[in-house]
Amino acid sequence: MRSSVKRVREAVEANDLDTAKDAYKMACRKLDQAAAKNVIHKNVASRTKSRLNAAIKKIAQAA
Repeated sequence: MRSSVKRVREAVEANDLDTAKDAYKMACRKLDQAAAKNVIHKNVASRTKSRLNAAIKKIAQAA
């Protein structure tokens, strides 16, 4: 889960939109699975997904 989130952040820092979007899909899946198994709270998963998506949108506008 953490490595998936890290991949998204690294892609955003590198301004690689396509890789960031693909990594975001995987990270969302991993976060949802972790929330379903009570590894993390569902609100933490939602907040993390929201922040990652905002970062992706920010580089998409800049591109």
